[in-house]
Amino acid sequence: MPFVTAAIIIFIIIPSIPLFAYVIGLLVPASHIVSRTRTIKTTPSRLWAILTDVSNYPEWQPKVEKVNIQNREENRVTFIEYSVKKRHTVIIHHVRSSERCLLRILEENMNHYNKIPTFSGSWTFEITPQEDNDTQVLLKITEQGVMKKPIVRLMHLLLYGFHSRIDRFMNDLSAKIERENKDNEQGSSQETVNSVDHDWDLVSEAYPKSS
Repeated sequence: MPFVTAAIIIFIIIPSIPLFAYVIGLLVPASHIVSRTRTIKTTPSRLWAILTDVSNYPEWQPKVEKVNIQNREENRVTFIEYSVKKRHTVIIHHVRSSERCLLRILEENMNHYNKIPTFSGSWTFEITPQEDNDTQVLLKITEQGVMKKPIVRLMHLLLYGFHSRIDRFMNDLSAKIERENKDNEQGSSQETVNSVDHDWDLVSEAYPKSS
């Protein structure tokens, strides 16, 4: 009897798991809309510069290996983003309103041979300056996405969450800006110390100690 039970588990139940997951994935809607909002300590112009400087994405996004720009126009840039896991994403940035609204259209594939994208859709970046604080902005990212593969939909539903891409991007962005702010504060402190030392040297030269 134990042998029969083990045989059923090994030869019937375990091979059926992927099929079961596929069927469950078919029940999950292919499209979704999610959004995230975060207050960031920076100026609208600086945040806009970071978002639109796609060539430097690998410097502050650990999972981005490289970026190849395909086409650049006045209010539009097309580029391919390669992840460290060799996943590639074709992205189009379209400026809707300078320093206020940016539309990102993207299609993600696991490899060049896969005709069905892992993810396709759009991100809308909305930047709102804080009226009571000119050094803080509110960034809202809205994702409208489609996942055609049922297994991928199920994995995002149970493990990652449909907002995982936005969360990772915002975390990397916040970390970059925090580093910049810290470096600027340290630079300002050092400039103050240097200025005080310089003024003290001038005073010392003007009023030398009497022997």
